[in-house]
Amino acid sequence: METSLPVNTVSIFLSALPLIAITVALLRMRWSLLHAALLTCFLAFVLAPSFFGVGAAMLLSMAGKGVAFTLFIGIILVTAILFYNLLTELGIMEAMGKRLLFLKGRPLLQVLFLAWCFAGFMEGFIGFGIPVVLVAPFLIIGGLSPFMAVALTLVGHAWAVTYGTLGVALFTLALASRIPAEQLSFALAAQFTLMFTLTGFIVAHLYRGWQGVREGAVYILAAGVAAGLVFYACAYANVPQLSALLGGLAGAGALLLVDALSPDKRKKKDGPAEDEAAFSVFDTFAPYGFLCVAALLFQANPIRGALDSVGFSFSFAQAYTALGFLVPAEPEFVRISLRHPGTAIFLATLFTFVLYRCRGNCAPVFPVGVFKRTISLAAPAITTLLVLVTTAMIMNDSGMTTILALGVSRAAGPFYPVLAPFFGLLGTFLTGSNTNSNLLFGLFQHQAALNLGFAPTLLVASHTAAASVASSIAPAKILLGTSAIGNNGDEQQLLARTLPYCVLLTIAAGLATYIL
Repeated sequence: METSLPVNTVSIFLSALPLIAITVALLRMRWSLLHAALLTCFLAFVLAPSFFGVGAAMLLSMAGKGVAFTLFIGIILVTAILFYNLLTELGIMEAMGKRLLFLKGRPLLQVLFLAWCFAGFMEGFIGFGIPVVLVAPFLIIGGLSPFMAVALTLVGHAWAVTYGTLGVALFTLALASRIPAEQLSFALAAQFTLMFTLTGFIVAHLYRGWQGVREGAVYILAAGVAAGLVFYACAYANVPQLSALLGGLAGAGALLLVDALSPDKRKKKDGPAEDEAAFSVFDTFAPYGFLCVAALLFQANPIRGALDSVGFSFSFAQAYTALGFLVPAEPEFVRISLRHPGTAIFLATLFTFVLYRCRGNCAPVFPVGVFKRTISLAAPAITTLLVLVTTAMIMNDSGMTTILALGVSRAAGPFYPVLAPFFGLLGTFLTGSNTNSNLLFGLFQHQAALNLGFAPTLLVASHTAAASVASSIAPAKILLGTSAIGNNGDEQQLLARTLPYCVLLTIAAGLATYIL
């Protein structure tokens, strides 16, 4: 960790100023996310050369990184919205919602099943916020408002993000922290058993307050035990990347088992009859099935290698600020290849169109209205994302983020394990990515643990646990959720609603580390 940076009250305040600005603008002044992001980006652009020794060439490099990262996420956003709009146009979303809402007589159980377990299961296949886009519409079909559907799914899927896309963030953490994944696995299993269980209670509370917590307690605890056992089994078998997939399935199975054994006579078996569905079971779930199969195949050799070989990368040279802060070279900062998650989503979109065209359920030409709606929803979201990511790149490469980390760790001393997870939260909030949070702070957490005499595996595990649940407050993820369902404008309210829960989970991760 770079030590030539000035770590004092003034530098820490200036480093925190962009974060303070966006928080106040969103939560206090009720600005739109785009306006708040523009203010924050302006502050970062002014502070970086004025106080942190960043030259014009470095600023251009930081802006370039923002463009590169936005392109990577933007492709996912556009393809996900296109996929969702096509499913909606063809009536598949409605048909799928009817079949998945088989628990609608028990609305709390239905919410736990979809927003908590099923969303986490989907995160295990294909992350990047896509489960929010795919699952929230089912809750809307079930009668929830778009705002509540997105809020529940944002919080409910967040426990699985470290294990998402078959462990991308997990393996990034192992590389960044210099701790092998097999050594982290058991510490992660402990943290994520806690995160999974607490997230279930939070979903229940968000949906129905303390009444929901009381009514769902037995279901949530049973699912927590089942998922926890799976997390430890995956760690023991050295396949932690399967934890979200299998943990989500185990949790869902436990919910259904407890429901089947429940003597509650008020349960309603009023799920939709088979003849109410507009499409067969195969036709209804084939788009999602194809997407899941494609996501898995993209991870398997030799397909993985072949797809990775076709693409392009963004590279950036090493640089120093005037204060001596080193920004290492990034020979492959972002790579966009045929294995990009957007490829799987786009193929699933084409597969859906061809399948339904062959069955006579849609016009022979791809619906023009779907493209128009996709562009109208994606354009403002990508603009805001570009501003946010550029701000994050400026803060990271100017040393602001490092000054914040060093200042807090030195001030906290023996209580640092309680505060360590907040760097995970900070990294995800800034970049919208658990993976990037691990890259930013993984090695720092390892070094801080050694310097302060704590177990590195525990500190690093708590970091990524908080980074995972912070997906529920990441502006980029919130944007993805609201844009996909056409509910732009709710971003600041969603942040205000999910932030307290995220902070509570982060504190829990820190306390668990401190106690252990």
